Amino acid sequence: MGNTPSNRRVTVVNDDVVGVVQVSEGVVRRLKSKPTTSNEKPNDSGGRAPPPPIATPQPAPSYIPFAPPEPFSTTLEQRQKYHEEFKKAEKSWNNRIHELETQNRLLFETSKEKFGATLHEVESNHVKNSYAPVCPDKQHQVLRCYKENGKLSLNCAREVHDFMECVDKVRMTALSK
Repeated sequence: MGNTPSNRRVTVVNDDVVGVVQVSEGVVRRLKSKPTTSNEKPNDSGGRAPPPPIATPQPAPSYIPFAPPEPFSTTLEQRQKYHEEFKKAEKSWNNRIHELETQNRLLFETSKEKFGATLHEVESNHVKNSYAPVCPDKQHQVLRCYKENGKLSLNCAREVHDFMECVDKVRMTALSK
């Protein structure tokens, strides 16, 4: 019975004070190899097989199973290993971010140059509209007539007609070009 190694796994969950593990009195007795106390009845079966145990639900133990804590050096080594792996991953991601920023900057510069070239091409190929005054002398005559004849604007019909003929002549010459 005692010659084979145990495959039982024990998990310790410690919600109390750090570094303190609670164990039951029964575990302490088994660890110290002491005989059972008077509360527990010794097995007096006289060589007979004990009767099969009756399956009764037992309440959850009020103690946390015991497991020896890991040495500090192992924990420290694990932390150092984790820290090294974290630093490697962080360096890798920082390099990737730097590469993406460089690519983004190059794409931006290329797009900016293409946009500037396209804008220059469109501006050079299309005629810009110039708004030079058309028939300024006739326009001044119409304005002066309206000022002189404030309430009698029909008296300025001749000046308005001359201005409209001048504008039509300029329009026809611009379209014929």
